[in-house]
Amino acid sequence: MAKAEAENVRDPLVSRAASDSAAFELLYDIYYEKIFSYCIGRIRFRQTAEDITSTAFLSAARDISRFKGTTRADFVNWLYTIATVKIDSYLKTQHIPQTSDSKSDTITWPLLHSAILKLGLKDQAVIVMRFFENIAISRIADIINSRSDLIRIRIAEVIDELKKIILLQTKDIELPETEKQFENLVKTLDIDNTPDAGHKARLRAKIPSVFGRRQAREYPSILYLAAGAALLLVLIIILWSYPANKTSITQQNISKQPETAVEADLPPNQEEISRLEKIKKLASEKNIPQLLEILKSDDIASRLLAAKFLAELTDSNLAEVIKIALPTEEINSDNRTEQMPPEIKTLLISTIDKKIDQPLPSVNLEILFDKWVKPLQVLTDEQGQYQFTLPQQKFNWFRISAAKEGYASMVVKQQDLKLSELFTLETIFFRMPEVITIGGIVQDEDFEPIENAEVRVIADFDDDEIDEMPKIDISGVFKTDVNGFWKCDTFPEDSLKAAIKASHPNYVSQETYLPATIEQLKNLMYITILEQGITVIGRATDYTEGPLSATITRGLYYNQDEKSVRCDKDGWFQFNNVPLGNEVFFAQCQGGAPRIQQVDVQPDMPPIIFVLEPAKTIRAKVVDIEGVPVENAVVEVSSWHGFDLLNFETTTDANGFFVWKDAPQDEVLFDISKPGYLSIRSFGMQSENDYVLTLLEPFEISGQVLSDNPDQPVKTFKIIVSYYQDDTGEILMERTNPTTFSGSEYNLVITEPFDFQLVLQANGFVPAKSPVFSAEQNVSEYDFILTPR
Repeated sequence: MAKAEAENVRDPLVSRAASDSAAFELLYDIYYEKIFSYCIGRIRFRQTAEDITSTAFLSAARDISRFKGTTRADFVNWLYTIATVKIDSYLKTQHIPQTSDSKSDTITWPLLHSAILKLGLKDQAVIVMRFFENIAISRIADIINSRSDLIRIRIAEVIDELKKIILLQTKDIELPETEKQFENLVKTLDIDNTPDAGHKARLRAKIPSVFGRRQAREYPSILYLAAGAALLLVLIIILWSYPANKTSITQQNISKQPETAVEADLPPNQEEISRLEKIKKLASEKNIPQLLEILKSDDIASRLLAAKFLAELTDSNLAEVIKIALPTEEINSDNRTEQMPPEIKTLLISTIDKKIDQPLPSVNLEILFDKWVKPLQVLTDEQGQYQFTLPQQKFNWFRISAAKEGYASMVVKQQDLKLSELFTLETIFFRMPEVITIGGIVQDEDFEPIENAEVRVIADFDDDEIDEMPKIDISGVFKTDVNGFWKCDTFPEDSLKAAIKASHPNYVSQETYLPATIEQLKNLMYITILEQGITVIGRATDYTEGPLSATITRGLYYNQDEKSVRCDKDGWFQFNNVPLGNEVFFAQCQGGAPRIQQVDVQPDMPPIIFVLEPAKTIRAKVVDIEGVPVENAVVEVSSWHGFDLLNFETTTDANGFFVWKDAPQDEVLFDISKPGYLSIRSFGMQSENDYVLTLLEPFEISGQVLSDNPDQPVKTFKIIVSYYQDDTGEILMERTNPTTFSGSEYNLVITEPFDFQLVLQANGFVPAKSPVFSAEQNVSEYDFILTPR
């Protein structure tokens, strides 16, 4: 069978790799050179290509449980896909020096690579895979999730583009006209894609530590080779020292008795022969899973023989497989090798005076990650910079803030910037504006000052500008004095808008930030009026009038702040300072069915009485498109009777099930989601029914972002995905956090089952919007052409 055909046959080694690091390492040995060659074809610089190769394989080792393929072609295609994503991410954030050699009379590798970098990321990948790696077009289509016919058409177009790009840099060079000529040209280039054995060995040693969370001990390569060779030599001598008739006798004995009994009764040498013959038989049957299991046994000779056959069956390097076969018993601490240090990532923080666009020195930085006991507090240098090393241990959140007297404080945190984005950045810029003082007065309905009222302030900027990252941080609460006066000395002077929120225990607090007039704030004369409200009392009971320890919530949305109270032992509750007019009250308790009441709040009103019926049970099972249970899917109530009030959220168990035992008697709408799947939104369920919900795979949309003025290219941009849901005849828009991109391409994963629109913003350009795409369209590409302001 040809090797290409063999790669498309179901392979037990590939199936085993999902749960066995030894199997994954054997596949690593086979495909390391391919992935490294692809990386250096895309990047050209050896050190960077090695780094991305490392990242790709370590990511594959961590995520191997997601891999669903069964053939080696599936596996290597998956590796190419991972490497492509890593390379594209690197090229979006890094500048690679480009070559221009007008004196050359031939096309060199640096010159051609410089031209390739001017193509879109997808075109770069296609060209390198097709002509540098000789990958078939059908496989390229699988790797980049496209169609073969489109790739064939695009290759011809890209070759023409490369010709034009090269002609701009050089003259009098003979350029390839056809795909065959381009293929022949690539063969003549001096591309050093020979991998470094040392890097391969170092990367291989890291794989067990990230695979399945198992820690592997590392041994010096020379020890591996020397010990393995010596043990293998002993093994070969043992095998040749026994004649063939002894082997056949042993095989006869094995066939007469259960294996465990035979091995218990045989003398040591015969027992050893029986084990070795069993390994030979497994090898003849190409039983890779069982041979891999033997690598974990206690017998060294069995391990080494299994390693020998595995190397032959999997086209792996024998010395590499021997590393797996060495004993795993504890060794003396004096002989332990030092663990490979993890890759170090540094981040440069740069502080700038926004008004004059110059470095701002001596800015107080506070850096905190969730595993740290206390924050790191430092000052930026004379160039307004400070460089630090990102934590090597895993962390879930971070906060980096900058403060200097006379300037607005700024902060960047996980809510504003994803962890993955943090690791791809080289520099975070704090562009700090100078501050001014604003203020105002808080009064009651009789225009009397209110002392000790709490005022919170936020600043806003032009809607057409990209949201700042980092953001302005007007932290703290500003309290009124005896005259009801408050002031804030940290408001950014270039802010075009402001909003405030005032509260006091004896008055109806403002629940949202209300727009405030900038000029009145600057004159310290902005007036806020707080009203006194009504005291509302009530009681919660069961249908026998027994008191219930229920939670009562006031308002349209469930929360745990001052708008929720707990009933006392007799079932009574009380709300103070409730505004006049129509209000919603909601009761929920364990074992009772939730209930809503709409009340007209008036002075001297009677108590509100909640009588809760026994709770019902809602249950369902969540599966993927293949019917496999989905564990840890998030299930939460989205609405009930049109209100977001019910406090229920859970995750599915290992069998994909969830159960809610405190449900109401009528229908409830649920949201079901999990990363890597298309969410289910507002799905109605009610008690006494069994549901099976299927999570579909999400889809991606990508494209190019170009300027219609070649002299003003787009450098960075942000895209907001606006989702549209039409439930009642009007369109409701939901906005996700914007995603930042560098370069001229974007790629977004769509995880919501709604119609959506892409809203693109870039500094110096007129904002642009895509059409509203239907959720059923499954659109995969859309390009933006931006117009400079």
